[in-house]
Amino acid sequence: MALCEDMDMTRQAVTQHLQLLEEANLVAIVWQRREKLHYLNPVPLHQIYERWIEKFERSRLGALRDLKKKLEGDEDEKARLRVRDLHRDDAGKGVAVRDD
Repeated sequence: MALCEDMDMTRQAVTQHLQLLEEANLVAIVWQRREKLHYLNPVPLHQIYERWIEKFERSRLGALRDLKKKLEGDEDEKARLRVRDLHRDDAGKGVAVRDD
């Protein structure tokens, strides 16, 4: 069994683990003559990700997005700053002050 070569486990232990993964539908089995090939089944893994992992990542990704906006300057914030930089001339008209 090729899977056992790099494992610090007996062939029987690897077989038992693979059997559990098969029962949980986490690996797909393909028979080629007398050889049994094991492939990861991405569908239940993706469902686990969506159900459990994604919701915890959402807040972290939101925090990173907010930090990026703050560091790079949010477009709405830039617009507010431009309006704040308007000054009145002697006639009372708004005149923008350039940052140069």
